[in-house]
Amino acid sequence: MPALPIAEFPLRGDWHDDYARRDEQPVLPGPLRYRPLGDKEIRQLILYPGDDTAPIQCALYSLSLEHAATKYVALSYLWGDPSATERIFVDNHEFQATSNLAAALRHIRRNLKEEQTAVLWVDAVCINQADVEERSAQVRMMRDIYGTAALILCWLGEDGEQGLSYLKELVDSTLDLHETQASPNSQPNRNGLLPSLVRERYPAIRDAVKAFQNGYWRRVWTTLEYSAPVPGILMCGSVWISRDVFATAALLYKQDLQHLGHMMDQTDGESSFTAHTLWAVDKVLHDQKIIGLQRQRAADGGEESQEGVRRFAFLSLLQRFRDHGANDPKDRIYAPLSLAFDEPEAVMPIDYSKPVQQVYTDVARYCLADRDWPLSILELCRYGLSPDLPSWVPDWRVLPRKILSRNGTTGEQLFYASKHCFPHDDGPVWEALPSGVLRLHGHLLDSVGKTWAPVFSEDVAHGRFEGWLVDDGEIYQPTGERRLCAYRTTVGITAEEDDCLLDHDEIHRVDEDMVELIPRSEWKNTPELVPRLNRRRLARTARGFVGIVPAEVDVGDEIWLLRGGNMLYVLRTRGSDHALVGEAYLHGLMHGEISETFDLPAQFVQVTIR
Repeated sequence: MPALPIAEFPLRGDWHDDYARRDEQPVLPGPLRYRPLGDKEIRQLILYPGDDTAPIQCALYSLSLEHAATKYVALSYLWGDPSATERIFVDNHEFQATSNLAAALRHIRRNLKEEQTAVLWVDAVCINQADVEERSAQVRMMRDIYGTAALILCWLGEDGEQGLSYLKELVDSTLDLHETQASPNSQPNRNGLLPSLVRERYPAIRDAVKAFQNGYWRRVWTTLEYSAPVPGILMCGSVWISRDVFATAALLYKQDLQHLGHMMDQTDGESSFTAHTLWAVDKVLHDQKIIGLQRQRAADGGEESQEGVRRFAFLSLLQRFRDHGANDPKDRIYAPLSLAFDEPEAVMPIDYSKPVQQVYTDVARYCLADRDWPLSILELCRYGLSPDLPSWVPDWRVLPRKILSRNGTTGEQLFYASKHCFPHDDGPVWEALPSGVLRLHGHLLDSVGKTWAPVFSEDVAHGRFEGWLVDDGEIYQPTGERRLCAYRTTVGITAEEDDCLLDHDEIHRVDEDMVELIPRSEWKNTPELVPRLNRRRLARTARGFVGIVPAEVDVGDEIWLLRGGNMLYVLRTRGSDHALVGEAYLHGLMHGEISETFDLPAQFVQVTIR
């Protein structure tokens, strides 16, 4: 294995005496004492050399970020279990580092010669975590701290060395293959070698999954750190691989997994392994691709469109990070904010002294100001799960539903239910009142008349979802198709009219008229069904419209058309006010047809949501 590409900094003169006397100096009492940082200053962690039996010894030095730029390695890692700690020494004070951090420092130290040090930036040590004001100030600089480092070292832990070595070998062997093929411009063809490769390296292929299923990829801050525009490496134990090589290796590893799935006996365990691993690989690749695309669009956009692009990128990242871990729930805002904007402070102050409720409400107000998608946040709420928040404020601590009105990658608008339904007015479509009240304008259209069982992805995976419909041949008036076809189109099954009429074997019937709404084969044949329906349920309104609504909807809830809304919205009365239950899709009414289908009053009404 080549030497770890950590910038080599010989000991400076003013460090040498401290280094020479490090074993002679007594351990100082009390916790580490941090000197206050000046404006735009950071601390560097100087890691001293030593063998594995010696305690980890470090020193802290403060300097401006401008002078530190390109002269340190930024460590990106999981803090790990806060109760699992190991003693290290910083400025001769005992410091309780998490076991994962201590392991990273130990493996880095193995690459140091006797008179070398590693100059690092490590958030847990370089930031005084007990000082909320300093923590807020340093997080505001996080993008610059990682963006001006000489190198990002992504520490994946000690387990999985064999797998990471295999990923590196994949790229090396493919490049060798490319050089030996006849045409210098041809792409390397591994297909003929895959059978023997997969058989010979099966244990390594199994071990490589650890690199993709690592908890590192499921934390909000590591995404910003990993994607910083400076050289980067991933390290597992004593094995490392460059970030660019890792991305190429991931694509080659997918080929191995796909071939493994074809050649092995598809026992439940083997099938589950390949499916789950492919999903993990795709997620890592997709997340990094999306972040890159969003940054590029924001950089390339004109002055007029740039703010809208960045606002969508921010919303998209907020949504994407909802299933990522965070030690502080405010980091679910501050990490995407730092990713989406060059100057996050201009958008929203990063302040860890604010309560979570205020931070989440501030985000909701910011998103409401988007003229292109003013009611976006109303599609991101989960009713009843966050009693400490107004119903119209998304709780980024809970898992979301898939956004229906926009393409999740490009931001392209797919629905505009309120089109042509309100007089043109450049004024705001909302007003935030005191005490967490949101005032909107709209029309009460309908109410929920019938609901089917809610869909949850885990139930579908275990075959526990059933939904039935009386197929009486009735025509669905908004679209002119058979009602059964309307239901199936609503959930996302794209089929010709004749396919709804035919009595295929896979369409289960309990009698002549009762048919299964979603044939069991469609869950497998149409993978988009589960994300579209997850945490939602089918519904029919009191006036006979077909749609999908949040799982929390009850019969009798009101369906509203709101000014500026892409979707329709389900509200529940609370005295003279309402609570938002969530967004609704009604088939045949999502592209401005409401103005022709309903006899709307000339004057809309005000509705308040708490």
